[in-house]
Amino acid sequence: MNNKITPSPWSVNDKDYDRFGKTVWIEADNGHYVCELVRDGEHREFDNARLIAAAPDMLEVLENLVSIYEQNKDLPQVKEAYRFFEFKKIKSAVSKAKNGKA
Repeated sequence: MNNKITPSPWSVNDKDYDRFGKTVWIEADNGHYVCELVRDGEHREFDNARLIAAAPDMLEVLENLVSIYEQNKDLPQVKEAYRFFEFKKIKSAVSKAKNGKA
């Protein structure tokens, strides 16, 4: 896992949702706040918050997939899986998460 991000797990903290003007926080297990989301008019803040909270876990899974691919890329089954699972998109997503560029 990229060690420049706040350690996971992250969770949605909406305990003070009404008290602080409809704000939802993403909070790390260590108590640090990762970010806050404010009502967007479409009431998507909870869906967005859950997606953001899952990001470190998703990144870890994708990094593991890339690592497994890199270690076994010469096997015929892995070459087929590369095409089927669109590993280019997976590698691009990991790069975007770690470097800000796809």
